[in-house]
Amino acid sequence: MVTLTPIEKSLLVELRKDARVTVSSLAYKLGITRATVTNMMNRLEERKIILGYTVLLAHDDSLEEIRAVTLCDIDTRMTQQVIRRLRDFLEIQEICATSGVWDLYLALECHSLSDLDKLLHGISSVNGINKIQTHILLSRMEN
Repeated sequence: MVTLTPIEKSLLVELRKDARVTVSSLAYKLGITRATVTNMMNRLEERKIILGYTVLLAHDDSLEEIRAVTLCDIDTRMTQQVIRRLRDFLEIQEICATSGVWDLYLALECHSLSDLDKLLHGISSVNGINKIQTHILLSRMEN
């Protein structure tokens, strides 16, 4: 499993928002030097955490990755530990607390069904997760 520092996670969040953002802007937003940003990006590339920089395209089903929603029943005494561990999975785009039968909602995005299968095995093995239920998103309903 990938271990990231808080500043590396913040950098990845900013790059997900805009992969074309300048190093100067990143340095300012993160409160670090440009050299530190550049070195951090190089290390993340060397570690194969950053595999490339991409563009967001208008909605096109043929270009989408596999998207899914996973609902988690967790030991609520371990909520913070579970959430910290789930943040290590780069494929998890969003984590939300929910009301009702399920405790957490996870928005997932993977390259393939086999990647999704591996991710789900990883999620279900997190200490404190009792059970999960996953729904693969088939299509988006436009307004």
